[in-house]
Amino acid sequence: MDQGREEIYGVAPNIGWSSWKDAESEEEVENLSEHLCACCEEPIKFNEEIILLQGAYPHFDGEDIHYNMALDDDGEPDVMPVFMHIDCWDHVGETICEIREDTPPINEPGTIIECDTCLCSVRMGEKVVIAESGTFIQNPRGGGPKFQTRVITNILCLPCATIVSDVSEIESWVDINQQGECFHCTKAHCWRIGKCFCVCHVT
Repeated sequence: MDQGREEIYGVAPNIGWSSWKDAESEEEVENLSEHLCACCEEPIKFNEEIILLQGAYPHFDGEDIHYNMALDDDGEPDVMPVFMHIDCWDHVGETICEIREDTPPINEPGTIIECDTCLCSVRMGEKVVIAESGTFIQNPRGGGPKFQTRVITNILCLPCATIVSDVSEIESWVDINQQGECFHCTKAHCWRIGKCFCVCHVT
C-alpha cells in the first residue's frame, strides 16, 4: 500500500467492543486489541496473526504494481477496513471458491492482475480488496493498538468482495461497488461495457 497506511491502521475500536470489555476480566482485556473479527465477532488478541481487508486501486508504474487505498470524496476509506482471524478468513475463502467454482473466469488480454479466488482478470483502475496478514501490537507511543503488516496474501475482485460481505455479514460492505452501480451490476462487471439498462443506471 502506498497511501493512507497510518489512517487505516489507526481505525477506531470495533462497535461491540465495549460489551466484551465489560464481560472479560481485567487480565484478559489487557491482552485484547479492542478490535473484533468481522466474521465471528470474537475479540482479536495482540500478537495474533490476522488478516486486514481493505479497498484499493492497483497501479502499475512500468516495473511494479502498487496498491493505493480507495478513498471517497471526503478522503475517507471507500471500503471500510475490517479484520479477520486467519481461520475465519480461510473459511470465507473456501466458501467463495465453492460459490464461484462453476463460473468461468473472465480474462482479458493485456491485464497483469487476476483475482486470487476466481481467477478473473483485473484492469488497472478497477477497485479491488486486498488481504494483508499482520498482527496488532501495543503502540509504543501510547494511544490505541497499532496494526503491523507483513505481506499482501490475496487480491480479490469486486464480485468476490461482495461474496465476502454476504458470507461474513459485513454491514459496511453492503454497498461495495465500482461506480455506484447496484449489487448485480457489480457482479457482472458492467462498468467495463458502459452503462447497461439496469434501473441503477437509468434512474
